[in-house]
Amino acid sequence: MENQMMIKRLVLSLTVLALLCVTAIGTPASAQQDLQQQQQPQTYQQNQQSYPNTYSPNQAGQQQYQTQTPGQVQQQAQYQAQAGQQPYNGMQPVNQAAPRQTLAVGKRVYPQGSSGTLIIEKHAPVEVRPNQPFSYVIRVINPTQEAMRNVIVKETQPATFKLISSIPQASNAKDGKQWALGDVAPGSTREIQINGQVADPKAQQIVSCVTVTHDVTGCWAIRVAEPKLKLSSTIPPVNLICDPLPLQLTVCNEGTGTARGVRVFAQLPQGVTTMDGQTAVAANVGDIPAGKCAQVPVQLKAASPSDFTVTSTARSTDGQTSDASSKFTVQQPILAITKKAKEKQLVGRKLKYDITVTNKSTVPAKNVRVVDRVPSSVKVSGASSGGQLNQQTNEVLWVIPEIPGGESRQLSLEIVPNQIGELTNTATAVADCAPSVNASATTRIEGIPAILLEVVDIEDPIEVGENVTYMVTVTNQGSAEGTNIRIECTLENSMQYVSSAGATMATPLENKVVFDALPSLKPKARASWKVVVRAVQSGDVRFMVKMTSDQISRHVVETEATNFYN
Repeated sequence: MENQMMIKRLVLSLTVLALLCVTAIGTPASAQQDLQQQQQPQTYQQNQQSYPNTYSPNQAGQQQYQTQTPGQVQQQAQYQAQAGQQPYNGMQPVNQAAPRQTLAVGKRVYPQGSSGTLIIEKHAPVEVRPNQPFSYVIRVINPTQEAMRNVIVKETQPATFKLISSIPQASNAKDGKQWALGDVAPGSTREIQINGQVADPKAQQIVSCVTVTHDVTGCWAIRVAEPKLKLSSTIPPVNLICDPLPLQLTVCNEGTGTARGVRVFAQLPQGVTTMDGQTAVAANVGDIPAGKCAQVPVQLKAASPSDFTVTSTARSTDGQTSDASSKFTVQQPILAITKKAKEKQLVGRKLKYDITVTNKSTVPAKNVRVVDRVPSSVKVSGASSGGQLNQQTNEVLWVIPEIPGGESRQLSLEIVPNQIGELTNTATAVADCAPSVNASATTRIEGIPAILLEVVDIEDPIEVGENVTYMVTVTNQGSAEGTNIRIECTLENSMQYVSSAGATMATPLENKVVFDALPSLKPKARASWKVVVRAVQSGDVRFMVKMTSDQISRHVVETEATNFYN
């Protein structure tokens, strides 16, 4: 709106022209509208109003402006009256003792009405005497809030008027004189004092017109703006593979204008994607005012541990660009586990496992868990380092808060196997961000075949000619199965074989009874045979039994004494 008004002023006129005509000793009808005569003589009265920017010469004869109060003006007027001059400096009409004169004030406002931007006043005597000097004042008032530039006041001076002097000094102009007042500040007043006299004694009036011009200046500022993008990329230098990788892209406008349509791009290295699997990042951040920033946070993930570099670019629609890059490392704890035990162990005896968990990486392995799943046929007898047994799952769990890079932890577990055969036991170790690892140990669980051989006679003593029965019993007292158990009975000459029975078939020989081998005898199991002989000769006789098996390298011999009598 302000620019439109200024353009309108320029179109209307490059100069503002105000014309003021004042007539002394009679006024033509055409000039009556500009002349306000005071009907009654008036004298100066002091009031609170000040007269700004009153022009007066200094002691060096140079021109200067100063502000005078009404009291100062009256004192100056009185001093000049003594010098034979008329009062000036914007004074109202005043009656002097000799000669007696009445001042008239002419006023023109341009444009007309309350919207005026320039006021011209002329304070001059109503009438003057021939050959007698007189003074009058031209006043230029700026009622606006803006300075008037290069103000020039021109006055046409007819041949009937002779200029004696003026303050400020006048220069020649067409048909008169002119005064260059320079700039008139907002709300201020500039005055010109003119001293002269009637040049023609026969003149009846002096008609002069005042013209005021000034520059109308319109100024417009076109801002020169140069946005400048600055992109920064930040990400933690070291990250764990199981954690999201927080990439922060920040683009700032360090220039002087708004960066329009800013977009941010980031090409991700191989092996790194966004959380939803994208291999690039593209974000539209829009306009960025000067001194402001926009942020683009992105969560990334890595497929494997390695060193990576992310390169990103910010670009605006007007061609501003900025690049940034970030280097980072993705690490992962690497665990290793070993498990050792005896290759063989007797059933029912304690079996110890030694477990070693090692962190092979340089990254601390945190929240390490080691689990050993024990078979249901095995009894847990103890665990080291705070291992806890879960009775429902038959698992032993160790929790290690942290294993620094390159270090190991030793664990142990004791069990009691209760079955013969191969026993395989597996332990698993896992940590935060670390894949699980397993280790197993296999032990052959063996038993001890402890076979007891017993021989008893059913009756003792035995009369010659009678039969006696011998019971042979084999008991496996051990923990292992006895196999291919063979029983062989030897008869003395005082005995005669009658019959036999038992777990296997018997083969009678000359003085022996040999039973077929018993293929298997389970632990705690029994097998029995019986042999019936006749006493044919009295005496203290012996019934002898020999036993062999696959597990017995030497014969087991057992005898039973019987008294044969007549």
